[in-house]
Amino acid sequence: MLDKKKIFLFYFLCSFIFIYAEDNFSTNYKTLTINKKESENIIIEKEVFGKYEGITTLGLSRLENGIAFLECYYRIGEDNICLGISANTKLADETFLFLNTQKECGTKCRVYLGKPEEKQIFYAWEPSKEIITNNDKVKIEIITNKKKYVIFVKKDIKELEVTSDGFSKFKAIKGTENLPNLMSLKLWGFNY
Repeated sequence: MLDKKKIFLFYFLCSFIFIYAEDNFSTNYKTLTINKKESENIIIEKEVFGKYEGITTLGLSRLENGIAFLECYYRIGEDNICLGISANTKLADETFLFLNTQKECGTKCRVYLGKPEEKQIFYAWEPSKEIITNNDKVKIEIITNKKKYVIFVKKDIKELEVTSDGFSKFKAIKGTENLPNLMSLKLWGFNY
């Protein structure tokens, strides 16, 4: 059985590590607990921009291991960047909301073919994950049986997900050799 000195030492070490991490590895995000009925978009805009204007570009939701996630994207300059992620379960009354307070760009890029240019490319973000600071972009060509799509994505992305309308057949992709950090390419919704 653990004695009180060992428990105190363990508690002290955990506290020290937490304080050290807070001081030396600054976080560029904020975490809030909100009522499930509150609007994530209103809270994100007030926290990140100082006021609510209703400028959300897109909300992407997914379910993972019984947890519902909602990623909220906003237009920052010429890019659509995730500025908030909410997470909750069906039984919980509260939602955890992670805010991208520094408007950082994540390394995962999602492309939706057939959408207008301003609603086509989205950069996912996750708390404490690697971000992109280089704004250089490279040209990528995606060729289907219907059309050749030309997009420009940030050079330092690590993951690229391309989603089609479900009726196009994938033929080729050109330009990925100019993405030096690319580790994953996923094609969704193509009719093979």
